[in-house]
Amino acid sequence: ILLLLALMVCYGLVEPAIVTFLPIHLEVDRGYNTSTMALFIAGSQVAGIFSQPALGHLSDKIGRLGVLAGSFLLLGATALAVPLVGKDLPLLLAILAMGVVLFPLLSLFFTAVTDEAGEGAQGTALSLTGLAFFPPASVSPFAAGLLADAFSVGAVFYIAGGIALGTGLIAVAAAFRRSTLRF
Repeated sequence: ILLLLALMVCYGLVEPAIVTFLPIHLEVDRGYNTSTMALFIAGSQVAGIFSQPALGHLSDKIGRLGVLAGSFLLLGATALAVPLVGKDLPLLLAILAMGVVLFPLLSLFFTAVTDEAGEGAQGTALSLTGLAFFPPASVSPFAAGLLADAFSVGAVFYIAGGIALGTGLIAVAAAFRRSTLRF
């Protein structure tokens, strides 16, 4: 459970920074109007809604850590891509791909933690996810704001992407170490 909670701390750093600064990036750095910006963000949420059942099913087949690892790696790659890709379709595709994993990750964590806890301890284990997620999530937007002020809004995506990639690599190593990847 400690590994999952540590991964969740990282998610608590990444997710709020992206969710807070994606609209700012779209408006300030990319010059999109409010309705276009809202369409991009809604698209990422719809992508997450539709990917959630597939990711849940995949985690049943290949293991929770394997799907968490892949999700973090995709999240990291797409977060890094957001400030780098061109406008319009390339940016929309990066944001949609990011949404595929950004929003379902929380449900994947809940499932993994309750599985790991075992019978009779799921409620306690699930409550610990809040302790792992919410403290970093509450400071992440402010820390990201300081980063954006000191460097750029794009820097927020580079740092969030780097954290997500590092978290994904830790999850890959843990999955192989535990031999929890099933094909």
